Amino acid sequence: MDPCPRPLENALKTLMGAALLATLLAGCAPSHSAWTGVRNAFVGTRFDAHLYDDCSRGCGDSYWSPVNKKKVYDQVVKEGDSQRYFVTWIRDCRYSVLVSGEGVIQSWRYENEDRSSCYIF
Repeated sequence: MDPCPRPLENALKTLMGAALLATLLAGCAPSHSAWTGVRNAFVGTRFDAHLYDDCSRGCGDSYWSPVNKKKVYDQVVKEGDSQRYFVTWIRDCRYSVLVSGEGVIQSWRYENEDRSSCYIF
């Protein structure tokens, strides 16, 4: 047994362990910017390219969150030659997608003020 305790060394080891744990957990943190990036990537793509019957290949770029099992639109509204699809992602996160008559996504927008609930893991 070491007769002289090393509080500084022990504190440093604890701090390094906590930093490592925080770094590892950061990869699992919810990301609002990643969610926004996926919506931005929708623009210019075909609307039906993001509809999946089977998510075995993954549904990360789907309109609905993985917890939304019903996969229904909240509302569909005609806007000129286009249609706007309203979607609830999760809890209070709502957005809409404007789709041209040719089936191409023209734009998307938030439909709620509190955007912090719009994220992916």
